[in-house]
Amino acid sequence: MILTFITKCNRGKEMNDPDFIICGAQKAGTTSLLRYLRSHPEIFMPNKEVHFFDRNYLKGLEWYKSQFADNSVSIKVYGEKCPEYMYLENVPERIYQNFPNIKLIFILRNPLERAYSGYWHEVKNGRENLPFEKAIKKEEERLKSEEAYCKIHCSYIDRGKYIEQLKRFEYYFSKD
Repeated sequence: MILTFITKCNRGKEMNDPDFIICGAQKAGTTSLLRYLRSHPEIFMPNKEVHFFDRNYLKGLEWYKSQFADNSVSIKVYGEKCPEYMYLENVPERIYQNFPNIKLIFILRNPLERAYSGYWHEVKNGRENLPFEKAIKKEEERLKSEEAYCKIHCSYIDRGKYIEQLKRFEYYFSKD
């Protein structure tokens, strides 16, 4: 299966251009998939989330491509993982403008389990101090604030609205 994927990815692209992106969802197993794919000798993925299409877009395309600068002979496929990409509204268009033929991978999880796991992730990292029930009740109010922080870190239920998120990608990319 991986070799079929590799063959399809490598058609008509520049060296070190990414072949695929694992776009999300957050707390749905993307890190596990990253580890599995990285163990393949023909796949290169950066050590950390690159966050190009959200936080680092102004650094430019050459900066992004430099994140895939492993030129060992065995590497045939380049990819990255960033669960934020699925959730953020401007990301699908940015990806399409730069890589219209890239393969996108989405992993989904039961939205309630994902929300609870996302909540504990924020608590563990010191970014949430409300009890779960209160955080859920305040989510809509928090998301209406102008603070980008809230959109990223206080979006437990909203991130589970997969249809809205996937439709943004479907507008630009085919389902192949």
